[in-house]
Amino acid sequence: MCSLLLKSAKDKKMGSFMRASEDYYQRIVEFYVARCALCFERTATLVVTVATLVFTLALYVYVPKGFFPVQDTGAILGISEGPASVHLMRWRSGSRRWPK
Repeated sequence: MCSLLLKSAKDKKMGSFMRASEDYYQRIVEFYVARCALCFERTATLVVTVATLVFTLALYVYVPKGFFPVQDTGAILGISEGPASVHLMRWRSGSRRWPK
């Protein structure tokens, strides 16, 4: 009976916003723990893994391959231009400013 009627000192200090946010946080933790317990079941994890593999293979077969051009080499080219009077070693070695 006393546990229902008496509040702890911690509960007395908390305002309504803090108490609501603490309840929300506890629900998130409980949801996370329940999902972790589901993941630790070997059967459920195996089913999801096999389903992901089958779905990936199905997408590989059914998705059109014409999106990438035939000339695509898979390389990305970046070009940097600067004044002709600038030497790259001067930029690397010292002042972090371009010389004038």
